[in-house]
Amino acid sequence: MGAWAKQYRINVLLGSPFFTGKSLFNGLVVFDRSGCETYRYAKCQLTAADRQWFAPGNALALFEIEGVPATAIICHERRYPELVRLPVMAGARIIFHPNAGLDSLAVSRRKRGGKDGIVARAFENAVPYVFANSVGPQGGGRWSAGDSKIVAADGRILRLADNENEALIVADLDLSESTGKYAVEALTSPRFPADSWGKMVALVRQQARRGNRP
Repeated sequence: MGAWAKQYRINVLLGSPFFTGKSLFNGLVVFDRSGCETYRYAKCQLTAADRQWFAPGNALALFEIEGVPATAIICHERRYPELVRLPVMAGARIIFHPNAGLDSLAVSRRKRGGKDGIVARAFENAVPYVFANSVGPQGGGRWSAGDSKIVAADGRILRLADNENEALIVADLDLSESTGKYAVEALTSPRFPADSWGKMVALVRQQARRGNRP
């Protein structure tokens, strides 16, 4: 993958399992335009199926793409808004979310048409959100709702794939609009948790540097 990133001069964020020592993680691996691996994130909140194979990560995602501070969550982690809010408080200004839906058809249908909370997550943090999902039947009676999308910091859906076909979607993002405004404001108001928020943000930054070590 690094060779492809170098050949096409693109940044690549790849959902992939990886080992750290003897522990296997469900992860995201980042490559820069020169083909160098620059970051690894290990999924923290695991499903029951994940736990059969993977260890949980012990850091929230905080890294840079072309100098832009970024964060990421994986699949099921959309249900844990703090995994986004805290990195945005710590400076992240774009969210990346690889997903592989494995739902019953009934659940998959309920998620279609953007009923997945992603627009709300972009809006409440005032940062863009890039969501890449599998689509259609996944085997074993499981389905994925598709609906890969690129959402602006104000919650506008700039590009939306459908729930039947694989697709490549592209959008221009105005990063001057990516302020993290609401997350930043929450650091100081109300005043009573301000010290605690500051300590938590410092811990998020520290642990992101340490990676998955305890």
